[in-house]
Amino acid sequence: MFEIQNTAMIVVLTISQWTARKLDKKATQDVQQANNAASDTGRYNKYLIASDALKEINRNATTARTYHYERTLPWSKAGGAIIPSAGYLEYCDAMRGFRDEQERLVSAFMSNYESYIYQSQQRLGAMFNRDDYPTAYKIESKFSFAVETSPVPTAGDFRVQLNGDCVDSIRQEIETRTESLTSKAMGELWQRLHTAITHIADKLGGIRENGKPDIFKNSLIQNAMDLCALLPKLNLTGDANLEAMRIEVENRLLGHSCKTLREDTETRKNVAQDAAAIAAAMKGYF
Repeated sequence: MFEIQNTAMIVVLTISQWTARKLDKKATQDVQQANNAASDTGRYNKYLIASDALKEINRNATTARTYHYERTLPWSKAGGAIIPSAGYLEYCDAMRGFRDEQERLVSAFMSNYESYIYQSQQRLGAMFNRDDYPTAYKIESKFSFAVETSPVPTAGDFRVQLNGDCVDSIRQEIETRTESLTSKAMGELWQRLHTAITHIADKLGGIRENGKPDIFKNSLIQNAMDLCALLPKLNLTGDANLEAMRIEVENRLLGHSCKTLREDTETRKNVAQDAAAIAAAMKGYF
């Protein structure tokens, strides 16, 4: 009997950042009065620090979140995601790299914190207020990067001194919920593949108003290739149908270069038709 507790873990990624934004009540009132507007028409939020100062920190966080979402599957409403053990070590190595990079970037930002405040005094003019800027210690504490890992809960983990029937009921509830979450996670995986293949079918089969084929970027095919390479590591239940579909996608849709798909009308047409047929066949799996 398949037990997901033996093949996967729950991971929670938490990244916090300083937004460097603050409501300016006076500026808000000035704008409202200048336009004879009501008090509930809007609010003026000022950027305390030039956006370029935090650009690299924000970019690293976005890249980390994207990586996390691509290599895990949704699990709980509390923010937990599930990851098969096959991809866990690679995931941890990548997250460690993102965390180290954030620490480096934050350290560099804090080294220049006072100079950023000085620059903002020139940039904000009359809107500048030194009291808007917390101490360096408080600002640094607003940045964090953490990954928490925990096992998938099992009914056997529940041990409380309660009436036997009550305990059995709770254990059954845990088992049912785990089965439901596993099913939804696998449905998400099928949906990702279906979305990528549908996009290929639409783009390669699409015709513009001038009668010429739709323009497509190289990423159309590359994204599908990356997903197919990742699927075996995300296949929680070892779904043989999903693996067979992945192989079919690689063999029928991803064997041609983007140059060929742009220049060879017949090949493009055949791949578009194959993609549409595969996408239609997938619908019964999610």
